[in-house]
Amino acid sequence: MTARQLLGRVLTELLDTTDQTDALGFAIVAAVEGASLIAAAAEGSNREADSGKPVELAREALGAMRAGVIATTLAVRELEDRRRSEGSRPVHDHRAAVLS
Repeated sequence: MTARQLLGRVLTELLDTTDQTDALGFAIVAAVEGASLIAAAAEGSNREADSGKPVELAREALGAMRAGVIATTLAVRELEDRRRSEGSRPVHDHRAAVLS
């Protein structure tokens, strides 16, 4: 089984089971979709380098990954807002600061 096939199966399962109305759920699906597209581009780069298809797939992967970053950023902000509204101190994490 190739990486593309494995990630395709995982993506199919996630699409059936993940709540994409939730920002983190959407980010999960977008990340796996991006990884699946990257795997397809990598496979194609060995066979179809001149066709332009690997470049197209890599660009689609980039779009999926960007969507995942945006959804994760939204989720971080929502979680921080929820924590503030509950009166808790925010957890300062350098990774979260990069996203904001």
